[in-house]
Amino acid sequence: MNALPVFFISERGTNMNLVEKINQVKIKADTRISGADRAFCERQQRAYDAAREALRELDFTWTDCISQQKMILDGEQAYTYYLGNDCNLKTACFRDELERLHEHFINRLTSYFARTYSVDLSAQSITERLLPSNSSKGIFEREKAEEAEAAYHKAMRELALRYTDVLDQIFIQLGGRSFQERAFWEIQQRCCSAVWNTYKNEPQYVQQKDIIHFYCHFCSCDADWTPPRWSMTDRAKNVLWGVVHFETGSYTMVPAVLSDFFSYRDVRQACTDFHGYSKLRQIRLFKNGRMDIRFASSELAEQFIDIYLSAAYS
Repeated sequence: MNALPVFFISERGTNMNLVEKINQVKIKADTRISGADRAFCERQQRAYDAAREALRELDFTWTDCISQQKMILDGEQAYTYYLGNDCNLKTACFRDELERLHEHFINRLTSYFARTYSVDLSAQSITERLLPSNSSKGIFEREKAEEAEAAYHKAMRELALRYTDVLDQIFIQLGGRSFQERAFWEIQQRCCSAVWNTYKNEPQYVQQKDIIHFYCHFCSCDADWTPPRWSMTDRAKNVLWGVVHFETGSYTMVPAVLSDFFSYRDVRQACTDFHGYSKLRQIRLFKNGRMDIRFASSELAEQFIDIYLSAAYS
């Protein structure tokens, strides 16, 4: 005889399989981030927790030390105390550091995921959502403003963030996409914005066999140098990031021959050939601001348009 499934009945009378519910929670925890990501987050969590505890202990010890100085040197000014004057350690210095700790923790986690997966994330937005707000700035009555200020600092000192709190906000910013999906979506959006003329409501490129001609302000030429030096506009770099991903599948690693197009140095030649590449063959720059990208075939040129540029029409 088959064993009966295990159910529990909630207060609302809903039957749920407890084992399945537990498994769903585990699956969510295991699949949101990679093992390497989790190891980084847990390491940051331990460091944050240790720093938070240390600062609380230091604050208690330092406050007690200053109180002893005040008691011993009764009636004298604070600058005569034997502690705190030379090192600029005020009574609340460790409390201030404790309050800054939370934002540092958020910034560390956010910058890691933004850098690792090449996605745009706002640490400021996460900070505003997770940290207490200081309402005292909008209160004009002095006594109430001081109470609100004290309540804010108390909440900041008692706050204990978990890395999962930050992750929840990061995934909200991803808009329901995975990191990889978001990275591709962002590079696609940048490519589309670079080639779309919003005033004329038309694309600024045209395909001719295996070449895509990008016209209007994709590069500039300084002819005062010999040979002339070329500078790439931001819109050209956005398109070239698409080319890099199309060729390599990477969002961050730029092949050596392409690196000059993204650096602060000027490009020293109008025509660059790419040997040993599977899709890219040539980039040619023109004094009127046009940029031509030649692919290995007309089919690959069409694929690049379909994958990276066609969203401009939608």
